[in-house]
Amino acid sequence: MHYVINKLKSQIEKQKATLLDDEGSLSIESLLSSDKFQSIINNCRSFRSRFYTPFVTLILFIRQVLSPDKSCKNTVATFLASVSTEDNNNIPSSNTGPYCKARQKLPIETLESLVKLSGDSLSKSSNARWKIYNREVKLIDGTSLTMADSEENALRHLKCNTTLY
Repeated sequence: MHYVINKLKSQIEKQKATLLDDEGSLSIESLLSSDKFQSIINNCRSFRSRFYTPFVTLILFIRQVLSPDKSCKNTVATFLASVSTEDNNNIPSSNTGPYCKARQKLPIETLESLVKLSGDSLSKSSNARWKIYNREVKLIDGTSLTMADSEENALRHLKCNTTLY
């Protein structure tokens, strides 16, 4: 068990460095503090020491969501390219099945806590000039639905410019 925890910590640091070194990637340093990720991963169910640990899977999922093509194939290929340069003796398959299965095993609570954590972090780090009258601006999907009025409802709530037939 101690080996798995140490391996997980080294994976956290390695992936954090890779994410932050990528050119053109989002600056998510505040989101990627090791303590925050460690607490999120600790909420995961117990897992066997596999290639796609919960942390690696979570990092790859973030990369997949942020990538332009959002494909599992590209995510796994990019990850395997970085892994194969480090350890030529243990190169895993380019099959996307194990990654997709590992992604399905991520608990919803883990993803929810990551979303809340990133939202709080981004909110706290936002520039005060972005606020209107010192208030936060929130964008909410304003999808609306309209329905024709019934005759009974139209009579009860007469409108000024409505003509009843």
